[in-house]
Amino acid sequence: MEIREISVKWKKKRVTKKDEKRGIGKSVSSPQKVYETFLWLMESPIEVMLAVVLNTKNVVIDIIEHSKGTTNCSPVFPAEIGKAVLLRNGAGCLLVHNHPSGDAEPSQQDIDITQAVAKVTSVLSIQLMDHIIIGEGTYYSFQDSSHGSCLFDIH
Repeated sequence: MEIREISVKWKKKRVTKKDEKRGIGKSVSSPQKVYETFLWLMESPIEVMLAVVLNTKNVVIDIIEHSKGTTNCSPVFPAEIGKAVLLRNGAGCLLVHNHPSGDAEPSQQDIDITQAVAKVTSVLSIQLMDHIIIGEGTYYSFQDSSHGSCLFDIH
């Protein structure tokens, strides 16, 4: 059996003004920065779940609109999030979604989803940095809350 060297050329994606407005190319080093970057989600009357792909410096390299839901829920498929981050060569990711009601407190479904995505990303050696819920004038960070252990206490 012969081993051949495969050469792959990576083309750096050009960041457009629209990409910049959405958050691509921005450093999101704290929950407050994530909130400020993705506050535009509150313009949506329905829940929108984003998987935000990060490089090793916590700079946004891509934003995946994982799903759109109803006024109070949005379907999430953890394996698809892991796959999408891998395909974009991400070192880490964030989950970010809005609560159109304005209340940023997580539901039990939000907690369960965060745990499920954390398990999948852990197996794939992708760090789930946080799950931010954006509300009206406020946000909820799993990393900064009592639920933060669900991001790291994976069994």
